[in-house]
Amino acid sequence: MATIEEVSSEILHLIYDVIRSIEKDSHDPSQKRDSYDSAAKIQELRGKLQLCRDMINKLPGIELTREEQLRRVDALRRQLVRKRELLVKYKSMCHFDMKLVLCHLLRLRPLVLGITVATPRCCHSYVRDHYFGFFRESGAYHRTVATTGAQLEPAPTETSTLSALGDDQLVGAVLSCGSLSARGGHVHALERECCRRVGKLAPELAIRVMDAWAAGSRHCGSTYVQQLPRAVDVKQLPWPHLVHLLYLLALKKCSVPPDFASAVEERLPEFQREGDFRELAVLCSSLFKLKIRVSNDAFLHVVSQRTAHVLASHADRFDIVAALKFLRLCEHYSAELLENLASYVTGCSQELVVTECGHMLAAFASVAAYDRGTFERLEDRVAALLHECTSSKRNSSRLHPSLRPRLKDVAKVLWAFAAVNHSAGRESLQVAVQFLEQNFTSNKDLYHILDALQSLICLDCYPWDLIDRATSPSAEHAVSLDGKKKAFLRLVFVAASAQLARGTPLTVKLTSSREQLPQRDGFGELVAVFGERRLRASCILPHIRIAGVAFTVCPRSLRASLVLDVAELKRQKTAAGNHEARFVSVELLDDSVLVRDSGGCLRVAPRLRKHSLFSCSRNDCTNTSRGSAQRNLSRGSCRPMQCLSETALHFPFTGVEHGYSRHEANVATITTGDH
Repeated sequence: MATIEEVSSEILHLIYDVIRSIEKDSHDPSQKRDSYDSAAKIQELRGKLQLCRDMINKLPGIELTREEQLRRVDALRRQLVRKRELLVKYKSMCHFDMKLVLCHLLRLRPLVLGITVATPRCCHSYVRDHYFGFFRESGAYHRTVATTGAQLEPAPTETSTLSALGDDQLVGAVLSCGSLSARGGHVHALERECCRRVGKLAPELAIRVMDAWAAGSRHCGSTYVQQLPRAVDVKQLPWPHLVHLLYLLALKKCSVPPDFASAVEERLPEFQREGDFRELAVLCSSLFKLKIRVSNDAFLHVVSQRTAHVLASHADRFDIVAALKFLRLCEHYSAELLENLASYVTGCSQELVVTECGHMLAAFASVAAYDRGTFERLEDRVAALLHECTSSKRNSSRLHPSLRPRLKDVAKVLWAFAAVNHSAGRESLQVAVQFLEQNFTSNKDLYHILDALQSLICLDCYPWDLIDRATSPSAEHAVSLDGKKKAFLRLVFVAASAQLARGTPLTVKLTSSREQLPQRDGFGELVAVFGERRLRASCILPHIRIAGVAFTVCPRSLRASLVLDVAELKRQKTAAGNHEARFVSVELLDDSVLVRDSGGCLRVAPRLRKHSLFSCSRNDCTNTSRGSAQRNLSRGSCRPMQCLSETALHFPFTGVEHGYSRHEANVATITTGDH
């Protein structure tokens, strides 16, 4: 049998320690679980890191260089500064809490009627015109602003009580015409009453009444404003009153008499050169809308100099455009202005809209100035904006009026390209044509469509679908009914050019339905020559009364040029020594445009002549049978010589020093009669 041996109790604690150590060394599953979780976390973090890298690579401009990114950051910073300035400027037009507004109205109960009548009209005018609030913000015009101290009362309900109103009550009565009870016949009766008193009102009060009409609907006050230029003596008006008067007349698109325009031009030297540029912009905008062509060189120099300075300081672009339009109307050339404008376009071309691009291009083209870099930048900007507008599904009519491209803006851009013979890209022209096709919705757009088509044809671009729509019988009928002479002339030009480009005989009617042109025996010969030779369509001018047309032909390419680079011709002549400019002259003569009644035996005389470019003599026109032809000639430097023979009337071309004068730098010198 087994025996139990005695064990020493001293080793029991050692055995216990061994057993405990074995239990501690057993595998713990929690360690493996922690290791698995860590690996999954690392994999998840790697995925998020890769996702962040992909998002960074997709950021716009990441592929650009550091300099380009800094330039864009600076442009964004300028935009933010400009937006802050606009917010501060128009903070009074912000939307307020309606409850707070009603609370103030209840506290000011006696003025509730006046506020409800005047406020919507003023806000509407702010949207309608950029400068409407200028006269209310400036203290210099408070005496001619309608809302200054006006007693706003409801409009009289009976027309018989209008004659009982005092002169000082007319302003309040006109402002009160915004209420529904004063619509219709009461408004017209009040306007007739104002017209009856306009000659007896003080000039300051007459302007306040006009400002009250301007604060309302654009369809009211037209009769009153037509009588205002004859009732107010502009020679005696203070300068602030004169500026406000011109603005109000321009706001209603009033046609001013010649003596009024002359009196205004005499007052222009009084303008303070150190004054606010916004006042100058308001004045320029008003003169442009009133079509007052200023010939005062001192004032034009001030305008161009101030505009050149504000271009360097990045002032309000609306003010800059207003000054550019006025200078374009007056055909004033300023090298400093064009240089600063080119620099301005270089730095801000990506911020411009189509309207601004058109006016800046026209500023160059109106004086026959051309800068390739400026034209290419503006061309790219216009093409990008039009492409975005035509390809976007969003209706462009919902855009703000200052951002929405218009047909007239695109037509102005194309005219500037054609005027200086700019080599526009085919893609740019196609985008412009696509925009014209999409926005040509009715015959109301024909005027601008024909203007654009005339420029496209001069650029050797023939959008046949658009041409067929613009020259259809319905379009021709609409142009005839409209009665606009220039639209009819453009229609004839487009139709004749399209026929010649298609190789068909020229069959376009050459007379309008309103007037028969005088008989011309040689006109048929000219049409036959053009129809047989199929010459370049830009040389076809069958729609105006022509006394003489001269075209320059380059001996190398035989391509007719619309703008003459005088500096280049000087270099060529100096280098070659013997080269003379060659002119192909096609002259059409009739009694309506000839001098000395010498048109009895004159016929068309296509001939090739050689003229020395810088040694041509000039003789002034002795007389003319039509005064308008003499006026047209007197504005330019190229004047017809006296009749040297019975078969030709010469138009010598005279070179200029800077090469930018419109009448002297244009190759084709055209003298027209007044229809």
